[in-house]
Amino acid sequence: MMLSFEQFVVLVARDFDRQLNCLTPRARLVQDLSMDSLDLLRLMILCEALSPGFDVPDDVDADELTVGSVYEALTTQTRD
Repeated sequence: MMLSFEQFVVLVARDFDRQLNCLTPRARLVQDLSMDSLDLLRLMILCEALSPGFDVPDDVDADELTVGSVYEALTTQTRD
């Protein structure tokens, strides 16, 4: 299932009680959106539900994850 960025942020906004206008591609999950480790885990579970086999590489620094980078990983892995 291929989601547009807008569809993805609507899901994130709903599941994490965030305002849509805050969910820009450059918004950092930890610093800008105040997501904690449990929120990050829930986001990864959401992505796994959208794309079975979804995975964030181990070398990714959680502090540097952005809405856009998660969406890009999701759509790239969906196409593969």
